[in-house]
Amino acid sequence: MVEQRGHGKRAVGLALIAIGKLVKVSLLLGAGVAALLMAHDPPQALIHGAHALGIDAGNHWLHAAVAKVSGVSVKHLHEIGLGSFVYAAVFAIEGTGLWRQKKWAEYLTVIVTLSFVPFEIYEIAQRFSALRVVTLSLNLAALAYLLARLMGQRAHERLGNASR
Repeated sequence: MVEQRGHGKRAVGLALIAIGKLVKVSLLLGAGVAALLMAHDPPQALIHGAHALGIDAGNHWLHAAVAKVSGVSVKHLHEIGLGSFVYAAVFAIEGTGLWRQKKWAEYLTVIVTLSFVPFEIYEIAQRFSALRVVTLSLNLAALAYLLARLMGQRAHERLGNASR
């Protein structure tokens, strides 16, 4: 598949990154809603939600989650909810722009992704997990793809202007 802008052909790499961003949007919206719903009584809200999903009340993971949210303040849950919605908005803008193959979205995604890399490395150093390494690897792959694409387009534009 040829990668061209605005000629009916979709760049597969951009589409994959866009889908990844839009999946993050749905996860962040879910996390934001959950944080706000739990704000009044976090343990009870978690137990009620687990019951609605058919999760056994004696489940080990449920007890661990209840213990974790028991000490979380209402203010902190509101901050988590708001922060989730802000990040979801940024990822929605990135994903939609990339899906529509907009150059500004490629630049925005490079900037946003680069801004997260130091935090991701810090998190891996503090609490190593395979999921964190995979997340960082995927973000670095997307970053490399976008940078190569943007630099290739600039070189192509310079060559086109020089031949005129």
